[in-house]
Amino acid sequence: MFDQMVHVATRRCSVPRDLETITVRGEERGSGEEADAIWSLVEDLYRSGMHPGIQVCIRRQGEVIVDRAIGHARGNLPGRRFDRQRAVPLTLETPINLFSAAKAVSAMAIHKLEEAGMIVLDDPVADHIPGFERHGKGEITIRHVLTHRASIATLPSESFDLDLLVDHDRVEEMLRELRPSGTPGGAPAYHAVTGGLVLEAVTRRATGVQ
Repeated sequence: MFDQMVHVATRRCSVPRDLETITVRGEERGSGEEADAIWSLVEDLYRSGMHPGIQVCIRRQGEVIVDRAIGHARGNLPGRRFDRQRAVPLTLETPINLFSAAKAVSAMAIHKLEEAGMIVLDDPVADHIPGFERHGKGEITIRHVLTHRASIATLPSESFDLDLLVDHDRVEEMLRELRPSGTPGGAPAYHAVTGGLVLEAVTRRATGVQ
């Protein structure tokens, strides 16, 4: 069983010797040397064979510094024989399904609030969501939520209702009723949904946008 797990975990995609043959470049501005230095790290990651394709777009001060894609959108799966005839190159326009992409936006919003002096990452969440300290959650900080160490990773099944997204009062009451599964700051556990709900509530409270 262990050998099978290792085999699955170590399967690789096919990686050609000449990466330029599977690289697409967009319009980039700024230092070419800087872009190439960043891209060399992406190439190192691609050479690991763990990813069939990678897209990277980096903007700084409104200018595109890096806009490149490498690999395949289809036809080059880990552990499968590479079929050049069926392989579909990855391009800059290839859509990619991203899970939890909004977490980066939430984290950025929180850091901007701290930068503006409106919150501190080590503030207890209860300082911003009245009543959140219920059921022993008083020591949970914003930093704990950001790092998935708030020990409130799970939600009751009835909470997965899209209508909740526009009912802030119900969401906050649901958060107050959560019971921690461990000690804040302890072992990480992916706060797939709770993290976003807590950070959204903190952001609304801190900015006064209801």
